[in-house]
Amino acid sequence: MSPRHLLDVNLNIFPLRRQFANINALVPQSASSDYGQRGASIGISDSYQFSSGALLNTDFRYTRFDSHAHGQGLADMQITPEGWGGNFFNSWSRTANEFEFRPAFQLSRKSWHGQHELKIGLDASHRSYAGSSISRPVQLLGPNDFVAEQIVYQGAGLLSGAATEVGEFVEDHWALNTHLAVDMGARLSSQSIGRQAALGPHVGVAYAPGRNGKTVIRAGAGTVYGHVPLLAVSFLDNPTRVISFFDPSGTIVGEPVLLQNTYLPSDTVLGPQLIQRLPRTSPRTFTWSVEVDRDLLRNVSLKLSYLDTQTRDLFTVDPLINITGSNSMFALANSGTSRYRRVEATIHARPFERVDFNVSYVWSRARGDLNTLSDTFVPFEQPVIRPNMSGVLASDVPHRLVGWGFFKLPLKLTLSPVVDVHTGLPFSKVDVLQNYVGSPDSLRFPTFFSLDARIYREFALRLPFMDRSSNRKLRFGLYSLNLTNHQNPHDVYNNVASPLFGQFAGYQRRIDGLVLDFID
Repeated sequence: MSPRHLLDVNLNIFPLRRQFANINALVPQSASSDYGQRGASIGISDSYQFSSGALLNTDFRYTRFDSHAHGQGLADMQITPEGWGGNFFNSWSRTANEFEFRPAFQLSRKSWHGQHELKIGLDASHRSYAGSSISRPVQLLGPNDFVAEQIVYQGAGLLSGAATEVGEFVEDHWALNTHLAVDMGARLSSQSIGRQAALGPHVGVAYAPGRNGKTVIRAGAGTVYGHVPLLAVSFLDNPTRVISFFDPSGTIVGEPVLLQNTYLPSDTVLGPQLIQRLPRTSPRTFTWSVEVDRDLLRNVSLKLSYLDTQTRDLFTVDPLINITGSNSMFALANSGTSRYRRVEATIHARPFERVDFNVSYVWSRARGDLNTLSDTFVPFEQPVIRPNMSGVLASDVPHRLVGWGFFKLPLKLTLSPVVDVHTGLPFSKVDVLQNYVGSPDSLRFPTFFSLDARIYREFALRLPFMDRSSNRKLRFGLYSLNLTNHQNPHDVYNNVASPLFGQFAGYQRRIDGLVLDFID
């Protein structure tokens, strides 16, 4: 618009279709689900710089997102000790809209015991969606193919939800001197379906002692409040589960159990209680970290870091079954927690001009509730949802060693390998009814090993009507994933009733292909 006024308009369109999206060695095509989405987003960004040096940025964005998933047919789904059969039980469709408005004003640099860069702003958003969820019967089969449990669903499953959030924030980057800088700020937000007032402060410090700058120490801490999932707003409108149990002769055991969808307050002391109002809270995450960067030698540096993040008030689902059939419920509560801790050590070295490599070791620990709303309903609803427990998370990898780098070869070729060795992911033992046997996620896959490599050459790219001094290049070559063809399994027979219990399946194979990149 002018040397001081920039207006940017952008449009994004993002279609996607995945057939047999959740297929694996234990889930055949017939029992898998297709997934599709399409969406568009248009954004307007306006930046104006005042003569004082202050800057006003204003962003507006509208996003529409349509998604759906469905099985391969209308047959009842079957879960056996050896895997899935029949057709996937759930079909859903959703249409979502989001409006975002974010003005931010950055003041000109101020001097007071150092230099200050102060920013204040507002961000407002409105999210809404409407959709449907249709579920068909699920049968759990025993070793002799008798039906041990059957789950049927009642209700139309018409879902919708909306939420509005407004937040104000202030931030200051304070450079006290050439060795010390502090970032601090806070955000106060109000959510129509969450917390009415949530204050999230944060602070970060960077310090470089001495005159040579060989050591940099960074530390920070902050609290962030997340969004309430819109799936939680419409939780009561999900199809209602009705569970029936059978003995080997096919005779029903007791009466069918109806699990009434309900909200469960986290502060109840009188046992589970039916309530019809979504708890007014939202997930809260507190994170703190510390990091030290040190130049050990001329071309060798070491980075040590520690990260600790804790989340509370996560939404979790829990089937609470009374075998008599009365007061049974499928409850959504906001009492879930998770914690992730990580220690990382990374060495970066460039011993020669044509060699550059990194080696990183990571120790981590992930614990928390297993039945979070996102884990049980996104992107596909789980056919069997066990009682909620707290323990090792499915993403837990205690030890990981990664190496990567670049090696310049003759003929202007570049070799770029990546080596990844880490502890196998955890899995649980289950019985015929898919209940945990022992502690959840107490077993692990074999140690994972993968060697990936790319070898390529870069060519100067000359395009018509472009400046000859352009740095655009074409990168062409070959790549190989899992070069050694190491058998890293993805799946395991974890049902104790299966004669294949404990055997791994779905082994990863080597994948080769062409490297074709356009780079600046």
